[in-house]
Amino acid sequence: MGFITEEKAWFSPLQAMRRGKEPAVEREWLPFDMADAMENGFACELSTRFESPQGEEVREMAVCASEDNSQHVLVGKHDRPVLIARPCGTSKKDKSFDIFVAGEGQPPVALGPAFRLVHLKGSSTWELRGACCAGCEYRCPAGKRPALHEASRTLLRIKQERVSVGPGQCMSIVVAMPEQGDTWCSKCSASCGGHAADASKAQRFATRRPKWSARLKSLTLEFKGRCNQASEKNFQLTANMTGEGSHEDVLLSFGKMASGEFCLDFRGAFGPVQAFATALTTAHW
Repeated sequence: MGFITEEKAWFSPLQAMRRGKEPAVEREWLPFDMADAMENGFACELSTRFESPQGEEVREMAVCASEDNSQHVLVGKHDRPVLIARPCGTSKKDKSFDIFVAGEGQPPVALGPAFRLVHLKGSSTWELRGACCAGCEYRCPAGKRPALHEASRTLLRIKQERVSVGPGQCMSIVVAMPEQGDTWCSKCSASCGGHAADASKAQRFATRRPKWSARLKSLTLEFKGRCNQASEKNFQLTANMTGEGSHEDVLLSFGKMASGEFCLDFRGAFGPVQAFATALTTAHW
């Protein structure tokens, strides 16, 4: 991967936010600086590189959140921002996020939004949507591409529920996404071989259930050193739908490392945006 290795001055406030060392007043400014950059962002670029499956090699990234959860940043190597998420609306009842491609700038310019993570109201279901699939992108003139609120392509669907494990409780996630080579797009399904979102024709993943520790009187989950703080948001996904997978089966791991900072490691069918979107759903647990 080709990342810029020199330190970016604009990124130092975000680094401080992750370390928790910046004075509170300065930390509060970062979300507003990013929001200003987004409002002056540029047209969306074709963003399939953020959707491509990671394959067998584990990719280690981090998610950094502001104190009020108004901004979430997916961070890659050398603390370089990759994707930026912010709430779609101002209402606390709206749990959906717009996801932007992070560009260069001080603070980073947000290109897009390129994706939308939609919370289906009155349910515990989320969908990650993109305005165009490759077929739509090829056929539609740039000026006529649908906006995200008209998005017809679904990249993944996430279902949450609270389950009991021993005396404790935890959140359980089931993720469904198109099989490799398939497209869930309602607009072009008839002409390019895609399908509307159909969980019966999907890759499916489920949370690895934690274990109850009688000694600690708490739920525990092994992260092999990547996660060092307890949080109800910590979770792992495997292809074992019973929740009994081993650590070697883990395809996505999300765990707290510090205040406002979580590791996000993934492989297999997950690309950066699918992994990021899955992690974002924990913001409202």
